[in-house]
Amino acid sequence: MKTALNLLFIKIILGKVYISPRRQFFIENNNTSPKSFELFNEAMQSQINAIFNKDDPFPPIYYETLEKIIRKGYSTRLYFSRGKHNLVLPAWLLGLLGPEGKGRRGIAGLPLLINTDLRSYYALGSPDSEEEPVIDHRGGIIPIPGSYTLLFGTIIDGRPIYSSEKGEVSVELHEEGYPLVTVTWEIAGDILLFNVFADNEDDNEAMVINVVRGFSNHQLLISLCPIDQEGLTTVESLDYDNKHNILNVKDLPNIFISETPIQSIVTPLKDGHAGKLINSTKDISYSCTCEAKAASWVASFPVRANPDIVIPLDKDVVEYDLNNAPDGDDIEDKWEEILDEFPLISTSNEDVDFLYKTSGLVSRLLSDVKGETITIGPSLQEEMWLPSLVFQAQLLDRFGFYDIVKRVLDNILSKVDSNGLIAKGNQWDAQGALVQAVLHHYQYSGDKEWIGSKYSILKRIGDWVSRQIKKGDDAEGLVTGLLPPGTPSWFNPLYWEISYYYSNNFWSLSIFKNLAIIAKELGKHGDSEKFMNEFDHYKDSIENSVSQVCEETIFLPASPFMRDSSEMIFVLNAFYPLNLYNSTYQPIINSINHLWKNYVIDGGLLIDQPWNSYASYHSILLAQATRYIDQTEKVEEIINFLISHTTNKQGWAEGISPQTSMGSVGDSPSGFAAAEFCNLIQDIFVEQYWEEAPVFLKGMPRSWLEKGVEAKRIRLFHGTLVDIKAKLDGNILSFEWNIENASTDLHPMLYLKNPKIISKDTRQISNFLFELSSNKGSVKVNYSQ
Repeated sequence: MKTALNLLFIKIILGKVYISPRRQFFIENNNTSPKSFELFNEAMQSQINAIFNKDDPFPPIYYETLEKIIRKGYSTRLYFSRGKHNLVLPAWLLGLLGPEGKGRRGIAGLPLLINTDLRSYYALGSPDSEEEPVIDHRGGIIPIPGSYTLLFGTIIDGRPIYSSEKGEVSVELHEEGYPLVTVTWEIAGDILLFNVFADNEDDNEAMVINVVRGFSNHQLLISLCPIDQEGLTTVESLDYDNKHNILNVKDLPNIFISETPIQSIVTPLKDGHAGKLINSTKDISYSCTCEAKAASWVASFPVRANPDIVIPLDKDVVEYDLNNAPDGDDIEDKWEEILDEFPLISTSNEDVDFLYKTSGLVSRLLSDVKGETITIGPSLQEEMWLPSLVFQAQLLDRFGFYDIVKRVLDNILSKVDSNGLIAKGNQWDAQGALVQAVLHHYQYSGDKEWIGSKYSILKRIGDWVSRQIKKGDDAEGLVTGLLPPGTPSWFNPLYWEISYYYSNNFWSLSIFKNLAIIAKELGKHGDSEKFMNEFDHYKDSIENSVSQVCEETIFLPASPFMRDSSEMIFVLNAFYPLNLYNSTYQPIINSINHLWKNYVIDGGLLIDQPWNSYASYHSILLAQATRYIDQTEKVEEIINFLISHTTNKQGWAEGISPQTSMGSVGDSPSGFAAAEFCNLIQDIFVEQYWEEAPVFLKGMPRSWLEKGVEAKRIRLFHGTLVDIKAKLDGNILSFEWNIENASTDLHPMLYLKNPKIISKDTRQISNFLFELSSNKGSVKVNYSQ
């Protein structure tokens, strides 16, 4: 998924894009004749050929996705070029090219226009939702991906004006962090307030826009714009039933309105946008078919009107009883029940505590129970990305949602083919991520019967990876014993040739370690020994390659044939969460230090190419890796960066713009970032690796301890629960802990840097670790950090 979005940058960055005179003529003249579209198709194919060579072994889906992006980007540019004065546009598009636009970066110099700069969205829904509508930072509402944007406006001095254009707009998340939003728009003395929420009851999923007018002197406008988060959408035809106040949108969700508008207009693209024509049109139109498939609609309401708008998210719904629309109070009740399951934390930092809660709510929202999926954002509501899923599933397990994770993993494991392959295109990290997610689920749920029923599938994955490891000699000596060239999910177009990524090898190496653990748990000791032998041989091969490369680079690059690149962030997975090396393994320590020195600014990791933005979940991975090697002072710096660079109160997009500090790349909100933030905060209170004692307070900022921290119901392995409380008063740290449901004494560890005096009830294990005497107790420590 990430690959296709990044491919556009490949040759552009390297200065190899060629635009033919024919294509340039098409770009400059915006001709929409059939001949022009024929020329565009030729230009598009030339662009694909410039990026791919015929011999490149990329899966066909890369070509198809790239073609879709180019088409959508060009169509959006063409739509925009018809004249801003005659169009109603969502905030992201005006943000790119409008008079006050902050983006204006375009997409790597291509004559396209898709949203790569402003991704600031709240996701809406209930715990039962299968779809997640979104609303942008200026009140534009998108019911489902690929549909349309609803915009609110008014008429001032005869001119229609929309919230995306001007006025003071405030979009506020529910005070408890639930996915319900209130929008307030103030302009020319008018105040428009509306609430937006969504729910799924008895498979009848719908979103509601509840308009509550404040003081107003002007008419209310509600308009449909054929653009979503990415670019132009297909709105082929519109039909407004003025008797029943229903807007029928072909092949997309229909719109039901509780009040009768003063007038309603639908127009095809050739006439402009209905929202800008409402005052100039003489004939009211109720139905239109648009040859360009970009029809628009507007309805105007009386000055004091308070219409409710209901949009069933199933596009086949043609009748709807507005009396049975979702109720905001019911949705609040559902989320309150969900929140009761969350482990409670108090860091003494209100921003961190709120983001922990909202990130957990986003994680739960993106788990579609009936669809048996966990998606990485509201823009992709059916696809799962396995390298993200491992972290999202772990977080849901740690929150106690075992049944959800079990159903999702059952769904994915059923798709493993007879050879043991789950991800196409040599995305080796996906194989390892799946096995890691399965082991995590067993560790937290303790469901031995379940993991036993999946063992044959898991073994098939391990056997398949074993067959792929390069056995023969290599001319350069760097890849002997590694996997064949692969395509990582984080595919970097600067090095678009398929390569021997260390990240892929680390994830695949973890398969053998994890299978050895699982086999041992199931009493299959012969298999466990076999997998550990495979692990040892494979690890030796990787380390031989690493040693040769690090003679030149010191740090560990992304692959043997790369050198300096921010993409080396992914080799840190060998520390977290895979735990393949101890914290003294110098090549990865050097990589952490190199990243920090060259790619971290004020605590945020900058992915220079192709994103040109700060990376949210990559920064969290760096925080986890610095915790792992006892550079805990860096953890607070990264957390402070994250809380000061949120896209909104719901969290982060994948990438954060250095220009705007808003979301700029990828999914928004990002389920990957949400899950990883919650995992990080819980790990700071207590972390646990298999067959290792839980560790308290590793990475805990001193500033939090000075105000006092507390956690309740944090889940450890096999359903064990822990409560802790700590406060630093001067140099005296008071610490209390209580571990429940543990079958044995876990010998928990307290992490302290440079303590002066340690209680007699503890035993020093290392410079930083002290073993506590039992599963419950309290200690006081003379502590100066």
